[in-house]
Amino acid sequence: MLEQEISEAIQELRELVRKLPIASTLSNIAMRIFLTSPEVELQDISPIYAEYVTWLYLCNFDSAPNPLAIDEVTSEDDLEKVFALSMKAVKLVEDYSHARVRGKGRLGDNPEDILVHTRILNLLMRGEAFRHHMTAQLHALFDPFSKELQELIGFDITDALGIFDGLDKVVNSRILKCESIIYRESKSERPDLHKTPGPGELRKQSEEVNRYLIKTMRPVAHRIFLVTCEELTKVTEIDQRVIRKFLDLFTPEFGQEEIGAGWPSVYDALDRAPFLKLSDELWLVHLVGQSIFRFRAAIENILEQNDGLWRRYESHRSDYLENHAVALIKSTTRHADAWVNLHYSYDDGQGVRDFELDGLVLVDRTAFLIEAKAGSMSTAARRGSRSAIDQLKRLVDDAQKQNARAARYIRSSEEVYFESPKGDVRLRSKNIIRMYLISVTLDSLTAFTTNMSWLSRAGIVSGNEAAWSVFDLDLQVIVELVNGVGEFVSYLERRIAVQDLEAFATEELDWFGLFLDNQLLTERIRASNNVIIFPDVTGPIQDYYHHVLGVRSTPTPKPRQKMPKTMQSLVEILEKNGATGFIDGIAILLEQTDGERAIFAKSVDKLWSYTKKHKDLAFRTRLETGSVLCYSRSHKLLKEYTKAAKYSMKSDNAVCILQTTRQGALVHVERYPWKQDVVLERLARELLGQARGRIKVVDQV
Repeated sequence: MLEQEISEAIQELRELVRKLPIASTLSNIAMRIFLTSPEVELQDISPIYAEYVTWLYLCNFDSAPNPLAIDEVTSEDDLEKVFALSMKAVKLVEDYSHARVRGKGRLGDNPEDILVHTRILNLLMRGEAFRHHMTAQLHALFDPFSKELQELIGFDITDALGIFDGLDKVVNSRILKCESIIYRESKSERPDLHKTPGPGELRKQSEEVNRYLIKTMRPVAHRIFLVTCEELTKVTEIDQRVIRKFLDLFTPEFGQEEIGAGWPSVYDALDRAPFLKLSDELWLVHLVGQSIFRFRAAIENILEQNDGLWRRYESHRSDYLENHAVALIKSTTRHADAWVNLHYSYDDGQGVRDFELDGLVLVDRTAFLIEAKAGSMSTAARRGSRSAIDQLKRLVDDAQKQNARAARYIRSSEEVYFESPKGDVRLRSKNIIRMYLISVTLDSLTAFTTNMSWLSRAGIVSGNEAAWSVFDLDLQVIVELVNGVGEFVSYLERRIAVQDLEAFATEELDWFGLFLDNQLLTERIRASNNVIIFPDVTGPIQDYYHHVLGVRSTPTPKPRQKMPKTMQSLVEILEKNGATGFIDGIAILLEQTDGERAIFAKSVDKLWSYTKKHKDLAFRTRLETGSVLCYSRSHKLLKEYTKAAKYSMKSDNAVCILQTTRQGALVHVERYPWKQDVVLERLARELLGQARGRIKVVDQV
C-alpha cells in the first residue's frame, strides 16, 4: 500500500516538474529551506526537499529545460504543490522504512534493520560542520597538493574556497537587497512586522517575517541564484577561466539515470556537483549553502583517478587526522603530554606481534587512546546498500578493536613501552586510573555512532571495551566549548554510559548540548524507559558559532555548563593547578544534578564562613550516581575523612577536594568496591560523630 502511494506521489511530482521553469521553481524551494534568520532559531527543514526536486529535473530532461526562458516565474499554487508533493514523497519513504523494522524487536536485532535506518537518517541528515571549521580542514587536507590540483583541474583549494566565498557574497548581497526593498515597502502594507515583539513573541514574529519575505520574493527568487563567471570575477578577482573550470567541474549532466525507482535518496552526481548549468554563461547555484560540505568528496574523487597521487594523499589524510585529533584533546589542558604514531610489541593471543596506536594523550592519571579513521563512507552505503555494514566495520569497529588491544597491552604488566617519533614512552599501569578509547573519523558517521548499542546488537561493533566514535569536526566543537579536560572527561563518562541504552540522539552535538544543559544524566535516562525526545539543546551552540562567523549580529556568549559561581571557581582552580587527581575532583563535581550543585555551593560558602572559628572543617554528600563527594578545609581530614565517608555511605567511589585557600586545591580519591570492614567502621564512628576534640565537621549528608 505504501509503495503504491509513494509511486503515485512521485509520478505526480514528475509530471508537475516537467511543466515548470527550472530556475524559478528550484530557487523558490531553496529560499523556503535555506532562508532563515540567524537571530532566531526557526524551523529546520531538511535540504533533501530541494535536492530531490533538483534530481528530478536532472533525470527528466536530457538538457537544461527552456534554457533561454530564465525569467518565467512559477506560480504560488504550483510551488505549494511541488513542495507538498516532495515532502509527501519523503515522508512516505520514511514511513515505509520505519514499517520494515517496526514490531521486530529492538533496532539492530537484525543487521538488515541498520541498512533501513541508514537510508532514513542519511535522507534527512547531513552531518555538516560549521563553515570555518570545514574551511580549515579543507586547507589542511589539500594545500600540500596545490600544484597537482592546478595541473589536474586548473585550480587549487585556495581558488575553490575563494569562489565559494564569492558565491556566498553574490547570493547574500542579492537577498539583503531584496529584503531591504521589501522591508521598506512593507511598512505601509504590513506594519505589524515592524512592531517591537513582546515577551515570547520574537520567534513567532521572525517566522512571520520569514514567510512574508519568501512569498514577496517569489517573482525574483530565480535572479538571486543565477550567476555568471564575469560577476564572480569582479567579486573574487579570480580569473574567469579558473571560475569556469570550477563551475563546469561541479556541474552534473542532465539526463541522469534514476536511482531506486526515483524514490528520494542521496545522489552521487548531485553530492559532488551541486551547480546546474542553464546556458554557456549561466549557472544556477541554489544549493550553494550545502556545496562546501560535499567538496572534499568531490576533490577526492578526482585524486583517486591517479594511483600514485591517491596513495600520497591517503597517507597525508591519515597523518592529518591523527595529528588533529591528538592536538584537539591535548588542547583541553596545559598539563598534557601527547604522542602520535606509536608502536608496541604484544602477545594478544597469537604470539608476539608488532602493533600501532595512532595517538596517546596523558593527563594527570588519565590516558586517552586515539585511533583515527580517515576513510569515507560511499554514497551507495549511505543509501542503505549492503556495503554499509562492511564500511561501518572498517571505520568504527576496526578502530575500536585497535584501541581495545592497546588498552589490554597497557593493563598487561606493571610497566609497558611504546616507541614514537618523539622517543620511547614508558607507562606504569598502576598510575593510569582512567582510560578512554576514542576513535575519530574524517567522515561524519553521526547517524550511526550516536547510538552504538544498535551497531553492537547487529554485530557491526564487536568489542567489549566501552569506546567513543566521533566526527573530527564535532570533536573540535566539543573541545572548544568544554572548560578544560576535567569537563571533557565528565562528558566522556556520561556519553559512553548512555551507549548501552536505547536513548536516541540524531547527532553528537545533541548529546553534547544535553550535557551543557546538565541533562545528560545516565540514571535519569535509564529510568525514562530509554526513550528520549530531545528539546532544542543545540540552539546555544548554533547561535554562538553563527555570531563567531558574523552571520548573527546579536552578541552570543560561549555556551557553558550551568553551575553556581562557587563551584565554577573551584573547577577553574583545579584545572589551573593540575594537582594529582584534579580530573577526578572535577569529574565528581560535575556528576551532580542541578539540585545537588546548588546544595554543594551553599555548603561550601557556609563552611568558609566558619573559617575564623574552626580550621578543621569538612562535609560529605552522596550523589544521585552513588558516588560520595567530600569537601574539606583541613589536611588532617583529607584521607581518613574520605575513607570514613565512603564506608559510612556504602559507596565504591569517594573523592575529597581539599581547599585551604581560595587559589589552591588538592584532591584525594578512594576508589574500590565497598565491603564490611571493622577498622573503617570504627574510623567512621570517630570522625563522623559531629565533633571530637579539635575536629569540627559540618556534615551535609
